[in-house]
Amino acid sequence: MQERRDRAIIVDTVGTYVNRYYNKERGDIILNPLDLRPASWSFFEECKDNEILRNVASCLIETGDTNEQFWENAGKIVFTETAIKARNENKPDFGIFEIQVKTYNRI
Repeated sequence: MQERRDRAIIVDTVGTYVNRYYNKERGDIILNPLDLRPASWSFFEECKDNEILRNVASCLIETGDTNEQFWENAGKIVFTETAIKARNENKPDFGIFEIQVKTYNRI
């Protein structure tokens, strides 16, 4: 692929490909809000209103067994409200996780 200068989208959940093949000078782009080298993309720029955040939560937290509806709804609410708080406090994208960890540590 490199010799042919082909383009590719690679899902690298553990960083193996990024560590070995990422080359900023070649124009490689990382889309990962937890990585300090990403392209200038922001989750919050894509999700400017609360309804979009609710839709994202619905996509991330599937509705499965109807016996677990309470927990699924609770997860969606926690994600949405944490994202709203992070956005309102002008936190970077990973601020969602920072808020959740701080909240968990207080419990």
